[in-house]
Amino acid sequence: IDGSGVLTIDQASGKTTEISSNTAPSGGGIYAESNAATRTEIKGGTISHNKATSGNAGGVYAYGPLTISGGTISDNETTGNGAGITKSGSGSELTMTGGTIKDNIATGNTGGILLAGGTSMTMSGGTISGNKAANTAGIHVYNGASFEMTGGSITSNEATSAYGGAMTLSSAGTNTATVTGGSITGNEATTHSGAIYVAAGSDKDADEQNVLTVGGTATIQNNTQGSNS
Repeated sequence: IDGSGVLTIDQASGKTTEISSNTAPSGGGIYAESNAATRTEIKGGTISHNKATSGNAGGVYAYGPLTISGGTISDNETTGNGAGITKSGSGSELTMTGGTIKDNIATGNTGGILLAGGTSMTMSGGTISGNKAANTAGIHVYNGASFEMTGGSITSNEATSAYGGAMTLSSAGTNTATVTGGSITGNEATTHSGAIYVAAGSDKDADEQNVLTVGGTATIQNNTQGSNS
């Protein structure tokens, strides 16, 4: 999808909207091209069993604004990163108020959602669950991205080789996550942080490179990691 427009995925009463079993180098299910004017809205339906063979995003790759209020993104795979969703693009936002992102698998990093390239995400509802990756099973806040959680749940995701069962903040640029509501529970990592892994900074202002703030009514509990800490 390229140009100025809106892609809306919804489900009519008594009918099933399904994008499934597709394969591409990146964005196996949906690839919304690098144009901030291209908006993607997911209100219902299913995006499942799609595969990215050499790049990112088995399910959805979006550069412009992405809104998720319903539907399911599940069982997508990538040999790269961001199996469920890869969201990139400076100044554009992913807004999640509902829906489910589950059971996606990345051979590399980030089973659920990869946020990169200056993008931002707000989560007030919905569920991110059962996703798997070598590192960072749920959400990766990466390369100048930001994440804000006021509701919803991140649960039962698994980093099978190293860190970040629920979430990781890492890499170049300033990466921030603010969690003031919702729940982060039952996530697992093999080595470091079953819940949220904040990587050491590498820039000259390293202490301010990856910043996590937790407060409000947020619940973070029953997350586990392996014996190395």
